[in-house]
Amino acid sequence: MTIRSSLLVVACALAACRETTDDSIVRERLGPLVTADQPPLPEDPAAGKRSELQWKKHLQAEEVERKMMFDRNHVAEHRELIKRIKDARALLDEAKTPAELQKARAALQTRLQELKSGLDTLDRWKTSSQLISDYEALIQALSDGYPSARLAAMSGKAEPLSAARTSFDTHLRNMQTWLTRVEKDEDETFEEGEL
Repeated sequence: MTIRSSLLVVACALAACRETTDDSIVRERLGPLVTADQPPLPEDPAAGKRSELQWKKHLQAEEVERKMMFDRNHVAEHRELIKRIKDARALLDEAKTPAELQKARAALQTRLQELKSGLDTLDRWKTSSQLISDYEALIQALSDGYPSARLAAMSGKAEPLSAARTSFDTHLRNMQTWLTRVEKDEDETFEEGEL
């Protein structure tokens, strides 16, 4: 046995043989114990609010990063769904008469079901992708609003179709912008609150 280990054994033995201290010595060294009847420490409400806001911003940034990672890993599926949405819109835009539009709407029902199925395959619980609300808005527009606006345009009312196209194009542009950003740089992080 070395000198160091011998000293360690002696020190441990001395510590074990030492008398235990009573509560009065502990209280004297640590100060008064906090009890239920004592008031809590004073709080700074402004600092509490700042801390709460900082935590919310952090959680938002984490959520954006989580969705960014999901969408980066599924860019090919997103591109395919967007292509199918554009093709469905083109089917409606190609109709020149109300009868052709009605035929296109009937053919579109199968495509809409395929789009919904593709979206379910991509993000079953609708919580992982940043683009879910855009997909849902576009599918809804294709199922009712856009065909109705096309029919109104055929009868001389251009305003509903203009509004429908603007809304549709805005969703598509937002989706393309997001996908470009998540593809751009794997190490890029978004500023808090930036989407």
